[in-house]
Amino acid sequence: MIDADLVDGRFLLRVQVDDGLLVRLLADTCGGFHVRPDLGGAVPYAALPPGEEGEGVRLVLDPEMPEGHEVARLLPVQLPDVDGVLGAWWFVDRTWAFDYLEGRLELVQGYGGEGVADLFLPRWPDGRPLLPYARVITEIDDQELDLIFDTGATTQLSEQAHAVLGGPRIRASSFIAKSVVQRWRNRHPDWPFVERASIVGDSAMIEVPRVYLGGRDLGPTWFEERPDANFLEVMSQWTDRPVVGALGASAYGHLRVVVDYTRGRVGLE
Repeated sequence: MIDADLVDGRFLLRVQVDDGLLVRLLADTCGGFHVRPDLGGAVPYAALPPGEEGEGVRLVLDPEMPEGHEVARLLPVQLPDVDGVLGAWWFVDRTWAFDYLEGRLELVQGYGGEGVADLFLPRWPDGRPLLPYARVITEIDDQELDLIFDTGATTQLSEQAHAVLGGPRIRASSFIAKSVVQRWRNRHPDWPFVERASIVGDSAMIEVPRVYLGGRDLGPTWFEERPDANFLEVMSQWTDRPVVGALGASAYGHLRVVVDYTRGRVGLE
């Protein structure tokens, strides 16, 4: 079992840097690998991969990052409750159980259970991962939507949204392109909607009544709106097909989710 805490729908890894310093890294299947810049004084510097300028740091991880991706960049961290992000390359070629029921993150030996959805990665002709960003196909409002599988998706609620939604101010989320939100709003003006819900760009949030993944109804799910370009122009460069959003634990955080990167499937229990 991985040394991690489940905090408001997100797994935060506990990584011992030295005898007096423990850092928390967000387990993010859609993120990069970076830590806050001031950790450079506590951990020996290391060179970034050839062709990249600057320095990073090496952290002792179990399991280790794959070869070529071992160095964490020194970058500002946008979330106040973590020290960095342990991103997508850490997960590929392995099978993970994100057990939101028991609050455990585990490395497991493949998945043979029921409730399986497909997981798609950009791959080389020999099957090796070209990039680590996984796509899933969801069904929402009788339409198929391609989304990135994003365990690190996090929202920071505005005071206005917190007054409506309650619960923690920082929590697991999912994201969707603004044009999709507009379509949902036109078709379903009764769906719960909160203006200026997030402190990030005053983004709105909308709750859809059903999200289907692999034929399973995940139930009501809140999505935070993002500019179309965030996905159609930026993230779609890194996925095998264009995506319009990111599916985070606001959708599946009430389940045990087994993600088998080698076989390309997601189990829902």
